[in-house]
Amino acid sequence: MNDPFIVGLTGGLASGKSTACAALKKLGAAVVDSDLIAREIVRPGRPAYLKIVNEFGSKILDSKLKINRKLLAGIVFADPAKKILLEKITHPAIITEIKNIIKKQKRGGLVVVEAPLLFEAGAESLFDKIVVVNSSRQQQEKRAAGRDKLRPNEIKKRINAQLPLRAKLSRADYIVENSGTLEELKKDVKKLYRGLTNEMKLKYNHGQQAKSRHLK
Repeated sequence: MNDPFIVGLTGGLASGKSTACAALKKLGAAVVDSDLIAREIVRPGRPAYLKIVNEFGSKILDSKLKINRKLLAGIVFADPAKKILLEKITHPAIITEIKNIIKKQKRGGLVVVEAPLLFEAGAESLFDKIVVVNSSRQQQEKRAAGRDKLRPNEIKKRINAQLPLRAKLSRADYIVENSGTLEELKKDVKKLYRGLTNEMKLKYNHGQQAKSRHLK
């Protein structure tokens, strides 16, 4: 039985990653949200939680002793050194959880991992193919302001803290354009899904042929 075909999907801030993943899920792909994993690994008592509190202090905790993500984000996006420190704690833990989830996925299926910091975490080797959702800077800023209620200076800090979108695009196997309408995005995602399923079939057929040759 074949292993799952693992696809990493990334992009810039508010580029439309979650919308693209939702469309892929409707088409039949299994979707793993690394942001949910990031929330899980910092629950009170978890190793990453303890390391973060040790490094940043109890001032980042709310009244229930949970990490105040918005407060912590304000700290790290204002100080590159602290951002690097946080990522050294969280990235390995997130990658470990992604690997564990992948192991449990249905064999022979298409699995899409939504990973905003895929390149920043050095996680390319986990995936068979990498998809980048592309969007104009203007659209990113508009969506971030509406969705996350971020101020212009906060949006600028978060976009500038990530690997430039053009650098991500240069390392992509597939690019999904999201500077138009929702319907246009869905059409592009359908093309992507067909491309990925064809790649998956080619990989598995090649594997079966190689196995057959080996047995002769």
